[in-house]
Parts: sequence; C-alpha cells; structure tokens
Amino acid sequence: MSSLLAEPAIQAVIPARITSIILGPAVCAALMLTGAAVAGGAGTRSTLTAATTVLILPYLTGWAFKERRLPATWPHRTRSALRHGAAAAVGTAGLFATHAAGAPAELMQTSITLIAGSVILGLGRAWTNASAHVGMVTLLALWLASSLAPVSVFALLLVPVMVWSRVLLREHTGTQAVSGIVTGIAVFVLYLILHSA
Repeated sequence: MSSLLAEPAIQAVIPARITSIILGPAVCAALMLTGAAVAGGAGTRSTLTAATTVLILPYLTGWAFKERRLPATWPHRTRSALRHGAAAAVGTAGLFATHAAGAPAELMQTSITLIAGSVILGLGRAWTNASAHVGMVTLLALWLASSLAPVSVFALLLVPVMVWSRVLLREHTGTQAVSGIVTGIAVFVLYLILHSA
C-alpha cells in the first residue's frame, strides 16, 4: 500500500481532488456574491435573498436534475444543458426577488452575471463539454483581479491550477478545460458590460 502512495500520480490525485472541491463552481459563485454584497453595502435582507434565490435554490435545482437522474438514453450534452437551464430558470426568478429585497447595483450586477453565466456554461457544456469548474474559477479570478487589483492579479494563478486538477482527474480534456476558460472570459465580459451600464 505504501508503494502505491509513493507513486507521483497517486500523490497528485489527492491535491487535485481537494482543489476541485475547494474551488468548485458553487464556492466560486458564493465568494463572488459575498464580495459583491460587501462592496455594494448590501443589507442583510438583500444579501440573504440573493444567497437563497440566486445560489442555493438554483444549486438544488441543478442537483435535482443531476445527469444520473435523467434517462441514460439521452445524450450527455442534452442532460448537462437541461441541468444548467433548469438552474438558470430558477435563478432568473430569484433575480426579481433579489431586486425586490432592495439589493444594491453591485449585488444585482453580480447576481445577473452568475445566472447568465449558468446559461453560458450550459451552452458551453452542450457544445464542447466545457469545464464548469475551470469556467467559474476563470470568472472568479478575473472578477477578483478587476475588483481588487493589483493584489488579486495573483488570483489568475488559480486558473492553471484548476485546469491541472480537472485534466489530472480525467474529468475533462485539455481542450475542454480551455473551452471552460473561454466560457469564463465570456461571462466576465458580460459582467463588465453590466458594470459599465
């Protein structure tokens, strides 16, 4: 057993798995939403409403539509797109609740970005099986780099770390990881457009 643990591949799998868990899409979204709430001076009511309706309920919806719960005869891409689409639909309704709760502009812009990002990630998954993990880490890293520059430019180092993690775990190919980066950049451009409007 100890000889197995000494192999580089086995030693690398554990940090790769930890990276994928610690920087999972839901964690990245929660960090962005929390940062937006703090930056925008959001009150408790609007912050909790956004967390519930933009993060928690869409996540639970996505979990309910987990691919293994859908007919196995459906193509993987169809199941993945359906999952992201259902989560985005619930999150879109959550945007109205967040707005009604008096969320400041920064919190609303970030909430819209996260919901639109779910749609864009769903399309990326359907077309190229883009890595949602890489896409969300790319979005978070760019968001941090733009919001807290120059210190958070180091956040951009998270992107290659996540690419390494997903490829090493054989969850995605290098091409699919790059597709995730492109998807994350596209969502960040949407955030910049919303922020400048």
